[in-house]
Amino acid sequence: MALRQKVAPRAVLRITSAVRERLEAFIFSRYPNKEWATFFLFGARETPDSVVITAVDLIEPRDGDLDSTTSIVRFNEPYSLRAALEKQKRELCVGVIHSHPQNYDVFPSAVDDDMDSYFKDYFPAFGKEGTYFSLIFSKTDEGDICFSGRGWNGTREFRLTEMVTVGGNEIRRGVTSITPSPAVRSKNEYQARLE
Repeated sequence: MALRQKVAPRAVLRITSAVRERLEAFIFSRYPNKEWATFFLFGARETPDSVVITAVDLIEPRDGDLDSTTSIVRFNEPYSLRAALEKQKRELCVGVIHSHPQNYDVFPSAVDDDMDSYFKDYFPAFGKEGTYFSLIFSKTDEGDICFSGRGWNGTREFRLTEMVTVGGNEIRRGVTSITPSPAVRSKNEYQARLE
Protein backbone atom coordinates (compact mmCIF):
# COMPACT_ATOMS: atom_id res chain seq x y z
CA MET A 1 0.00 0.00 0.00
CA ALA A 2 1.42 3.41 -1.00
CA LEU A 3 1.80 6.07 1.66
CA ARG A 4 -0.15 9.28 1.09
CA GLN A 5 1.61 12.57 1.51
CA LYS A 6 -0.05 14.77 4.07
CA VAL A 7 -1.32 18.00 2.51
CA ALA A 8 -0.65 21.07 4.63
CA PRO A 9 -3.73 23.08 5.63
CA ARG A 10 -4.35 26.08 3.40
CA ALA A 11 -3.54 29.71 4.09
CA VAL A 12 -5.04 32.86 2.62
CA LEU A 13 -3.12 36.14 2.45
CA ARG A 14 -5.10 39.38 2.78
CA ILE A 15 -3.26 42.53 1.70
CA THR A 16 -4.30 46.08 0.86
CA SER A 17 -3.59 47.35 -2.64
CA ALA A 18 -1.39 50.10 -1.14
CA VAL A 19 0.85 47.62 0.72
CA ARG A 20 0.93 45.28 -2.29
CA GLU A 21 1.95 48.13 -4.60
CA ARG A 22 4.83 49.08 -2.27
CA LEU A 23 5.80 45.41 -1.95
CA GLU A 24 5.94 44.72 -5.67
CA ALA A 25 7.83 47.95 -6.44
CA PHE A 26 10.43 46.96 -3.87
CA ILE A 27 10.94 43.22 -4.42
CA PHE A 28 11.03 43.62 -8.20
CA SER A 29 13.39 46.62 -8.09
CA ARG A 30 16.39 44.49 -9.19
CA TYR A 31 14.53 42.62 -11.92
CA PRO A 32 14.74 40.67 -14.14
CA ASN A 33 17.79 38.71 -12.96
CA LYS A 34 18.28 39.61 -9.30
CA GLU A 35 16.20 38.81 -6.22
CA TRP A 36 15.27 41.16 -3.41
CA ALA A 37 13.38 40.81 -0.12
CA THR A 38 11.67 42.43 2.80
CA PHE A 39 10.33 41.37 6.15
CA PHE A 40 6.64 41.99 6.72
CA LEU A 41 4.37 42.25 9.75
CA PHE A 42 1.11 40.34 9.76
CA GLY A 43 -1.70 39.13 11.94
CA ALA A 44 -2.82 35.50 11.87
CA ARG A 45 -6.19 33.94 12.57
CA GLU A 46 -6.17 30.16 12.64
CA THR A 47 -9.24 28.00 12.03
CA PRO A 48 -9.44 24.19 12.32
CA ASP A 49 -8.48 23.71 8.66
CA SER A 50 -6.80 26.95 7.55
CA VAL A 51 -5.20 30.22 8.55
CA VAL A 52 -5.84 33.76 7.31
CA ILE A 53 -2.84 36.04 7.42
CA THR A 54 -3.32 39.79 7.05
CA ALA A 55 -0.31 41.81 5.92
CA VAL A 56 -0.17 44.92 8.11
CA ASP A 57 3.08 46.58 7.01
CA LEU A 58 6.47 46.05 5.44
CA ILE A 59 9.70 46.36 7.42
CA GLU A 60 11.70 47.52 4.43
CA PRO A 61 15.47 47.13 4.59
CA ARG A 62 17.73 50.12 5.05
CA ASP A 63 21.11 50.55 3.39
CA GLY A 64 23.27 47.57 4.32
CA ASP A 65 20.41 45.41 5.67
CA LEU A 66 20.59 43.13 2.60
CA ASP A 67 23.77 42.16 0.79
CA SER A 68 23.48 43.98 -2.55
CA THR A 69 26.70 42.44 -3.91
CA THR A 70 24.97 39.13 -4.68
CA SER A 71 22.06 38.42 -7.02
CA ILE A 72 20.30 36.24 -4.42
CA VAL A 73 18.88 37.40 -1.09
CA ARG A 74 21.23 37.50 1.87
CA PHE A 75 19.98 39.08 5.12
CA ASN A 76 22.41 40.85 7.44
CA GLU A 77 21.88 40.26 11.16
CA PRO A 78 21.05 43.86 12.18
CA TYR A 79 18.03 43.73 9.83
CA SER A 80 16.78 40.44 11.30
CA LEU A 81 17.14 41.81 14.83
CA ARG A 82 15.35 45.07 13.91
CA ALA A 83 12.45 43.04 12.45
CA ALA A 84 12.31 40.81 15.54
CA LEU A 85 12.20 43.82 17.88
CA GLU A 86 9.49 45.45 15.75
CA LYS A 87 7.48 42.20 15.97
CA GLN A 88 7.87 42.20 19.74
CA LYS A 89 6.90 45.89 20.06
CA ARG A 90 3.81 45.66 17.83
CA GLU A 91 2.73 42.21 19.08
CA LEU A 92 2.32 40.86 15.56
CA CYS A 93 3.94 38.09 13.51
CA VAL A 94 6.85 38.60 11.13
CA GLY A 95 7.68 36.84 7.89
CA VAL A 96 9.75 37.10 4.72
CA ILE A 97 8.65 38.02 1.22
CA HIS A 98 11.23 37.68 -1.54
CA SER A 99 11.34 37.54 -5.30
CA HIS A 100 12.74 34.89 -7.57
CA PRO A 101 14.19 36.02 -10.90
CA GLN A 102 11.85 36.55 -13.82
CA ASN A 103 10.31 33.31 -15.15
CA TYR A 104 11.69 31.19 -12.29
CA ASP A 105 9.37 28.94 -10.32
CA VAL A 106 8.04 30.24 -7.04
CA PHE A 107 8.59 26.94 -5.29
CA PRO A 108 11.05 27.08 -2.36
CA SER A 109 14.65 26.22 -3.24
CA ALA A 110 17.20 24.55 -0.96
CA VAL A 111 18.45 28.05 -0.08
CA ASP A 112 14.89 29.05 0.86
CA ASP A 113 14.59 25.90 3.00
CA ASP A 114 17.71 26.92 4.94
CA MET A 115 16.42 30.48 5.42
CA ASP A 116 13.00 29.32 6.60
CA SER A 117 14.35 26.68 8.97
CA TYR A 118 16.30 29.46 10.72
CA PHE A 119 13.64 32.21 10.74
CA LYS A 120 10.71 29.96 11.75
CA ASP A 121 12.54 29.36 15.06
CA TYR A 122 14.16 32.80 15.39
CA PHE A 123 11.16 35.14 15.12
CA PRO A 124 8.65 33.30 17.35
CA ALA A 125 11.14 33.66 20.23
CA PHE A 126 10.39 37.42 20.22
CA GLY A 127 6.95 37.73 21.80
CA LYS A 128 3.89 35.54 22.14
CA GLU A 129 2.91 35.44 18.44
CA GLY A 130 4.44 32.23 17.07
CA THR A 131 3.39 32.17 13.42
CA TYR A 132 6.00 32.62 10.67
CA PHE A 133 5.33 32.82 6.91
CA SER A 134 7.63 32.90 3.91
CA LEU A 135 6.28 34.10 0.55
CA ILE A 136 7.88 34.01 -2.91
CA PHE A 137 6.87 36.22 -5.84
CA SER A 138 7.99 36.18 -9.47
CA LYS A 139 6.97 37.82 -12.74
CA THR A 140 6.62 36.32 -16.18
CA ASP A 141 7.83 38.04 -19.35
CA GLU A 142 4.24 39.23 -19.82
CA GLY A 143 4.23 40.87 -16.37
CA ASP A 144 1.93 38.34 -14.68
CA ILE A 145 2.58 37.83 -10.98
CA CYS A 146 3.17 34.29 -9.67
CA PHE A 147 3.38 33.57 -5.95
CA SER A 148 3.58 30.83 -3.39
CA GLY A 149 4.02 30.65 0.33
CA ARG A 150 4.28 28.45 3.35
CA GLY A 151 4.10 29.04 7.05
CA TRP A 152 4.34 27.49 10.46
CA ASN A 153 2.66 27.89 13.81
CA GLY A 154 4.65 25.66 16.12
CA THR A 155 4.71 22.25 14.44
CA ARG A 156 1.68 22.98 12.26
CA GLU A 157 2.58 23.81 8.65
CA PHE A 158 0.45 25.77 6.16
CA ARG A 159 0.51 26.25 2.38
CA LEU A 160 -0.55 29.56 0.83
CA THR A 161 -3.35 28.93 -1.67
CA GLU A 162 -4.85 32.37 -2.25
CA MET A 163 -4.07 36.09 -2.09
CA VAL A 164 -6.88 38.60 -1.68
CA THR A 165 -6.00 42.21 -2.50
CA VAL A 166 -8.39 44.86 -1.19
CA GLY A 167 -8.34 48.47 -2.29
CA GLY A 168 -11.00 51.12 -2.76
CA ASN A 169 -14.08 49.35 -4.07
CA GLU A 170 -12.12 46.48 -5.61
CA ILE A 171 -11.28 42.98 -4.36
CA ARG A 172 -8.83 40.94 -6.47
CA ARG A 173 -8.26 37.26 -5.86
CA GLY A 174 -5.24 35.30 -7.00
CA VAL A 175 -4.72 31.57 -6.61
CA THR A 176 -1.38 29.79 -6.43
CA SER A 177 -0.51 27.10 -8.91
CA ILE A 178 -0.46 23.57 -7.46
CA THR A 179 1.65 22.11 -10.27
CA PRO A 180 5.05 23.42 -11.36
CA SER A 181 4.85 26.11 -14.00
CA PRO A 182 6.79 25.91 -17.27
CA ALA A 183 9.39 28.24 -15.82
CA VAL A 184 13.15 27.93 -16.04
CA ARG A 185 14.51 24.82 -14.29
CA SER A 186 18.05 23.95 -13.35
CA LYS A 187 19.70 20.91 -11.79
CA ASN A 188 21.44 23.30 -9.44
CA GLU A 189 18.97 26.13 -8.91
CA TYR A 190 21.15 27.87 -6.34
CA GLN A 191 24.06 28.06 -8.78
CA ALA A 192 21.84 29.18 -11.65
CA ARG A 193 20.25 31.94 -9.55
CA LEU A 194 23.61 33.05 -8.20
CA GLU A 195 25.03 33.29 -11.72
